[in-house]
Amino acid sequence: MEQPPQKSQAERAYAFFLEAEHHQRRFTSEELAEETGYTVGTTKNYLTKKWWWFVKKEHGTYRVEGFHDYPLQEFLVSLQQKTSGPGSVSAPKEPLTRSLGHMTPSVTIICAFVLCAWSILLLLLRKQPWWIVPL
Repeated sequence: MEQPPQKSQAERAYAFFLEAEHHQRRFTSEELAEETGYTVGTTKNYLTKKWWWFVKKEHGTYRVEGFHDYPLQEFLVSLQQKTSGPGSVSAPKEPLTRSLGHMTPSVTIICAFVLCAWSILLLLLRKQPWWIVPL
C-alpha cells in the first residue's frame, strides 16, 4: 500500500501559518522550525526577509495576521530560490496589496516627506502638482 507523499517544508510552513492565524496562536522560531523541518536559522531568516508582511513579532513570540487568503501556490513560488541568467524572473516576495497595507510607521513618514518635498519643488518651479485641480 502506497503512502501519500510527504509534504515539503514550505507546505508544512503554509499549513502551520494557516492554523496559527485561525487559532490566533503565538509561536517561537524554534516551534516553527520543529513543525516545518527548517533549521532555526532558516526560520529566523525567513521571518524577517520573506514572511515579515504577515508574521508580527511581539514580546519574543510571533503571530500571523493577514495570511488566510494567500494561495498555496503563490506561497511556494515566493520561497523558490532566485535563478540567475538571461530571461530569469524572480517571484515577488509578498503580494503588493498586502505589503502596502502593512507599511511601518517609518516608511509612511518617509513617503509623506517625499510627497511634501516634491510638492514644494513643484511650487517653487511655479507648476501645479497633478492632484490640485484648477478652479
